[in-house]
Amino acid sequence: TWRETRAWRRSGTPEKPITICAKAGERAILMGSERLTNWRHEEGHIHSASMTFDLEDQNQLFCDGEPMVEARWPNSASGMLATVLAKAEVGLSNEITDSELPGREDFWKGATLWCGGGSVWTFWTRKITSFDSTSRTLHFEAIRGHNPWYWPTKGSGYVLMGLRAALDTEGEWWVDRAAKRVYFWAPGGKNPEGLVVEAKCRLHVLTFSAVSNIRVEGFSFRAGGILVDERSSFIL
Repeated sequence: TWRETRAWRRSGTPEKPITICAKAGERAILMGSERLTNWRHEEGHIHSASMTFDLEDQNQLFCDGEPMVEARWPNSASGMLATVLAKAEVGLSNEITDSELPGREDFWKGATLWCGGGSVWTFWTRKITSFDSTSRTLHFEAIRGHNPWYWPTKGSGYVLMGLRAALDTEGEWWVDRAAKRVYFWAPGGKNPEGLVVEAKCRLHVLTFSAVSNIRVEGFSFRAGGILVDERSSFIL
């Protein structure tokens, strides 16, 4: 298992490409993550551990090799590839109303809104500036330009993330950037100290810049990928 980013700087030729591969009979795993240890009990089923690195919106947490879900509402208990979306009842360029929204006044203030508004050509994010618990309305910085193509409308799907208060079910995690700690509710309510919990700390495990005629074979990749720039070619 290799936990590093390896930059490759040599080129092959069309007749003699360079092959990078695992040793015969062995399995090489290139990892973009580091294991988290020394978990501290916080409350209920929630534990925390020091996490000095931060990939911001590209953070990921893994438990025993499986990806966990960033704390959110609505919950997505079935995993990363089956995101459950809330549905707006009313939408404007700077607000969403949904009678199903939980929480007291300004409960969601500071959360990140991830929304597929309007024509759903793209999902965009905004910070929640306030939450009216009486009307169940979220307020955020207005969507500018392309109006109303990207505005939330009735039926627009969205998710709220980025608050510890949303950490309310097993398999979820939340990062406290100020304290440099990650909070986690492990599957089954187990103590994470007895599990293999890893956090993504690098985006790429292999990088190729201004090289060509390279073959990459027989590796397993976890929590990290390959970066190729515009000056490279024939990376297979």
